[in-house]
Amino acid sequence: MKIALKRMMSLGFIAFISLMLFACKETTETTTAAPTTTVSGQTTVSGGTTTQSNQTTTSGQPDPESLDGEYEIDITNLGMPLIFFLKIEGDDFYLGSDRTYAVDKGHGEIASSGGTYMFIYSDSTITEPKTTTFTFEDSNIHFSTPLYYGSSTLQPSKVDDEDPEITYYLVGKTLLYEEYYGEYAGSHEATAMAETIQYEYSLVLMSGTEFTFLSTYETGGTTYDYEESGFYRIDGSVLSLYPAEQDEVIGSIVDSEITVGIKPSPQAERAPRMLQLAVTASCAGTYTGYSKETAGELQYETNSTLILDKFGGYIYTAIDVESGTVEETGSFTISGSNLTFSPADSDEDYTGTLLSYQVTAPFPVSTASTERISYKHYCQIVQGTFTAEGEDAEENTYVATLTLHPDGTFDLVMVDDQELEIVNDYGTFVIMGSMMNLIGENVITTIVSARGININIEIAPEVEVGFLLKKE
Repeated sequence: MKIALKRMMSLGFIAFISLMLFACKETTETTTAAPTTTVSGQTTVSGGTTTQSNQTTTSGQPDPESLDGEYEIDITNLGMPLIFFLKIEGDDFYLGSDRTYAVDKGHGEIASSGGTYMFIYSDSTITEPKTTTFTFEDSNIHFSTPLYYGSSTLQPSKVDDEDPEITYYLVGKTLLYEEYYGEYAGSHEATAMAETIQYEYSLVLMSGTEFTFLSTYETGGTTYDYEESGFYRIDGSVLSLYPAEQDEVIGSIVDSEITVGIKPSPQAERAPRMLQLAVTASCAGTYTGYSKETAGELQYETNSTLILDKFGGYIYTAIDVESGTVEETGSFTISGSNLTFSPADSDEDYTGTLLSYQVTAPFPVSTASTERISYKHYCQIVQGTFTAEGEDAEENTYVATLTLHPDGTFDLVMVDDQELEIVNDYGTFVIMGSMMNLIGENVITTIVSARGININIEIAPEVEVGFLLKKE
């Protein structure tokens, strides 16, 4: 596809942009080679060998003929926990903080030369050009020069702070096939060496036409994981997977069910299996809570665990120090941030919320009463002990340890390389979206993500040490 410049643009400006495009094209052929092979640590596949019904043919991935559509841009690994959106319509583009694009974060027109494209922002001038160059590969946009988002200038790549072997790239991931996004789960048993092995696996279809596959199984008393990743295509009910460095796998996707060849372990042969959409996968996990009441008719001190599974089932277990163990099982549904719990032994439903890694809902807390108490259960991503090393500007080394408790309290300790305590604080924590405030002697704002907890600790006036705390 080739998008021409608007005719209304001056010939001088056209010549200027054309020169830039050809210059960028020559540079892009070398500087963008890495994004074509690695996107967020995943290897892409541009083609391979197609295997279906024991017949083998050579096939490559079809590329869409148009840039038109929407893309999400996640810059978490580039230093800011933020996802925003890009929309392309014809030769116009729009950037927005959400998919309404009501708040203008940048817009303009698109020019192209061969396989190289350029955003020309609406506030770009001949004397002060404002452009972003990119390529279009595997349905995704790979930026090779800085992207301008509002007042921010986003660099096209960043080396990992901890591992210099890892480089993250700025990519606009297509939202093609979004009606199929989600986790599809399945399981089966197999016998090998007189041992029955239970395989449990999930296939996740994501933006950017990327997929991940994880199979977990136990053999010989040891638990193993087998993983695959790559790209996928959907044409009607036909699902094609392109695992990295493997043959293309063709299956079907119909009514929230996938039937496709599954390879559950490195040694296993690939065979067709059915996987179902895990409707509650987004909130599945283990949550821990604590509630205490020392006055009134009902007194208790309860530590509890709430397990939400991927298919809408839950298990609640609470231990009251006074009365013993309370257990409850049932099903649940989720709509937005609202949860509805339906206990198996009751005709009555109970409602709650799931917000910012916290389930707030009424549960029984004592065997001495059927009364339900509403209290918080925290996701494991914000529970437990997190630690990391950090350095100040003079390269002095420190270790920070943060412990988050199910009663909503925290302990924070920071020591220097001589193990002398620099910080020792405790208090309560409050989570709002991806931000978590530690409210102790001072208020410390942290950022929570799948990678860990980002925190800056002040050790002297206007002197801070940064850490990416990870769970022990």
